[in-house]
Amino acid sequence: MYIVIQKGLSLANKSKNELYQGIFFFHKAYYFKRKYQTDSGIAYARKAIPIFQRHKDWKRSSHMMYRLSTFYLDNKDQVSAMKQLDALLRFNEKYNEHNYTGAAYNLLAFTFRRLRDTLNQKKYILKELEFVEKQNSNYERVYVYDEWATYLAGQKKFKEAHAYYTKAYTIVQTQQNDEAKAELLINMGANLLNMKEYDKALQAFHLTEKI
Repeated sequence: MYIVIQKGLSLANKSKNELYQGIFFFHKAYYFKRKYQTDSGIAYARKAIPIFQRHKDWKRSSHMMYRLSTFYLDNKDQVSAMKQLDALLRFNEKYNEHNYTGAAYNLLAFTFRRLRDTLNQKKYILKELEFVEKQNSNYERVYVYDEWATYLAGQKKFKEAHAYYTKAYTIVQTQQNDEAKAELLINMGANLLNMKEYDKALQAFHLTEKI
């Protein structure tokens, strides 16, 4: 794979086609992501982003900006990751390119959770929830409802959490996504135990075993 990417980059360099160079920088960044070589991934992501922006390739720009934030998190550099995600959200809003807006909110919520900053975690889960509702995507709703319910359960708001787990489960039953269904049932069962609804919790766990 690396040899193929290198050959492609060599041809792009010879042709002096900057956009193609950016595309192969993009692929090199992904290659290093899979190899857990984060410093190299960061270097190529930084090379690719300005090229895509000069060529008004907003979709690839947004994608690579998001990926760069994940490299920073892999390096445990939360400050750079959050700055990058903030820049990504402003970029997406400016150019109406929202493929990674929900993912950015999700990653910010995840990062603040790791930092034990529950106020900012809540802020970005709610932003993600609002965004997904506007997008009217049932696929995304399942994950965000589950995320919000888990946050509420962590705040000991078990009944409110159950309402969102139920919403998510109602949707996931119409989808062919056994992994999401099983994970949701486990979370729902754990929350029902907190509510002292032992019979319902057991039913949820039994349903998980059947998947």
